[in-house]
Amino acid sequence: MAVEIQTSTWLYPRSMPADVGAISVDEAKAFSQPKIIHHYQHDVESLSWVVLWIYMARLPESDPHIMDKRRRLLAQIFQNVVGWFPEIRRVAMLNPVAFHDFLKKVFPETLPDIFLIVWLKLGHASHQREYEFANKSTYTSAYKAMSEVLDKLQGYHDRNGESHTDLLTFCSTPG
Repeated sequence: MAVEIQTSTWLYPRSMPADVGAISVDEAKAFSQPKIIHHYQHDVESLSWVVLWIYMARLPESDPHIMDKRRRLLAQIFQNVVGWFPEIRRVAMLNPVAFHDFLKKVFPETLPDIFLIVWLKLGHASHQREYEFANKSTYTSAYKAMSEVLDKLQGYHDRNGESHTDLLTFCSTPG
């Protein structure tokens, strides 16, 4: 589930002006946060979490220490208790580079780079759109980012052939 939807809070809240005493009540209301509403970008983010879970849970690993680290990271990222939210997912959305560095500890070298693409572009689209949900141009970049991630994951799977047969395969283009 998307972080904003699950927590009912904005990842990138509006900033109040530095001198709030100098603004009128009407101007202050303009800075209030609108209610969280579900939009397309939340779907793209949710899909990215599902794909990450598939790779974390099913990617073969011969080193038992790395598998143990991966299992612990899975437990930190994905909830297994109703009503509990894994704060590390908020960190991933707000600071994708730090999360990328975290993933590098449990994944082969190229996979964290692939996931970094979608989280960077989702954050950029959120900043660009702000609260203008009708701004469809920002959704295009989120769709393209997820499409790029799925294509790169398919390429990773294709290059690793037999050792990755138990993973689901994705193809973002028909055929």
